[in-house]
Amino acid sequence: MGFPRGALPEQLHYRDDGCELAPRCLECPLPQCRYDLGPKVASALMWWAELRPLLAQGLSAEECAERMRVSRRTIYRLKRYAATRITLLALEGL
Repeated sequence: MGFPRGALPEQLHYRDDGCELAPRCLECPLPQCRYDLGPKVASALMWWAELRPLLAQGLSAEECAERMRVSRRTIYRLKRYAATRITLLALEGL
């Protein structure tokens, strides 16, 4: 695929296929693209993106675990991770 010489980025049409988390990049709930992060950070952020709406609905850790098909302990780990690492990422400006 060739780009016209001297073309500005806003003049090009980009294909936005998203990923397994969101159908389009601009609809993604993550603060940074999962492909730009380390695998462990991306994985935790993806889990957190799935967990956050469930917690916002007022579901307990046990109910969240059941819906996400993980252990209750995993939910507590994600909550602890979110309270530390995700906050630090936001403060660092990613």
